Amino acid sequence: MPERHELPGEVLVDLYDIHAFVLMHEDFEAGFERLLTQIRRVEADVLKKRQGAAQAERQYELKSAAVEQAEQPIRRIKEGVGDIALEPSQRQERAERSKAKHIALGAPD
Repeated sequence: MPERHELPGEVLVDLYDIHAFVLMHEDFEAGFERLLTQIRRVEADVLKKRQGAAQAERQYELKSAAVEQAEQPIRRIKEGVGDIALEPSQRQERAERSKAKHIALGAPD
């Protein structure tokens, strides 16, 4: 029997713990119901993982689109002006002015 980490695919890994389930002739129906219950539990867990992954991917795409949209005005300005090389002191002054303006407008930090 391969180790859990050697199995290909998420579903097989999730089924790993029920590989040694014993069905006895005397109580086959009850044992089979327990086996089905475990398989359904694994199936539900896999579906939750897939839904969570799909939701996370949608959120990432929405955030990426929002960032792209927010960057458009900056790109237009850069295209019109070109990249301006600033000295470190100029960058510091610009950052301080921006922070002062930000504080003056009452914007949260």
